[in-house]
Amino acid sequence: MSDLNKGINVEEIKQFQQMVQDNPSIADQNPTLTAHWVEGGRSRVELGDIVTYLGGESELDPMQMILGSFAACEVTVITMHASLLNIKVESLSVEANGHFNAQSLLGIENSPGPGYNNIEIRAKLSAPEATSDQIEYLKKLCIESSPVCDTLTRPFDIDLEIEMVL
Repeated sequence: MSDLNKGINVEEIKQFQQMVQDNPSIADQNPTLTAHWVEGGRSRVELGDIVTYLGGESELDPMQMILGSFAACEVTVITMHASLLNIKVESLSVEANGHFNAQSLLGIENSPGPGYNNIEIRAKLSAPEATSDQIEYLKKLCIESSPVCDTLTRPFDIDLEIEMVL
């Protein structure tokens, strides 16, 4: 069953589930990324040896990356849970669309907040053997178990510090 859906190893997932049930702290994640200004609106973002770029002429900007992160997270949630349900996924694409207004970002007073005011996610899944009940269950799991969806839909604290360096 480990090759039901390319790259999803169901046995490893089930073993990790059991480990987390036995010791929930194993599931704790606390990544630290660092973004370095490159030029203009372009940043180099690092997590250890992993490097990506945001902004500038040839990269997704940070707001687009939020949508990309949401869509990619839904791909992971759908394929992982489909695999756990023994559903063969032939193809999957997830489209994310959102609206925001950049007036506040530009410093224009009395303007709406600069963040997304709505996001739409549309998944196109080809899984011919899946039942409509399984698809509804996958939809429920996408809403309930998606870390990006959860992050975007509930308030949380942000602590911003700006340290002057010479």
